[in-house]
Amino acid sequence: MLIADGKEFNFDGATVKAYLTPGHTIGSTSYLINGKYLVVGDLALVEDGKLVPMPKPPSENIEVLKESLVKIVEMKGVEMVLTAHTGVFRR
Repeated sequence: MLIADGKEFNFDGATVKAYLTPGHTIGSTSYLINGKYLVVGDLALVEDGKLVPMPKPPSENIEVLKESLVKIVEMKGVEMVLTAHTGVFRR
């Protein structure tokens, strides 16, 4: 089951907001914690100090993934983007 885009959760004082970010997989979702820390998992990699899309393969749809990457890059207030494979991107 997919979590709805924009759905907010509260966990022990932390606010977590889900953002649908398809491309790597159809149901890829990123999570914004307290408006500052964005967990993107396999959506992106950090290369040469920049966020870049996970290549195909393994990503299902690289064009949709690029659209999702633009969505997260344009988010205001994000201080860190946490990836699954290459660590943290700091703004």
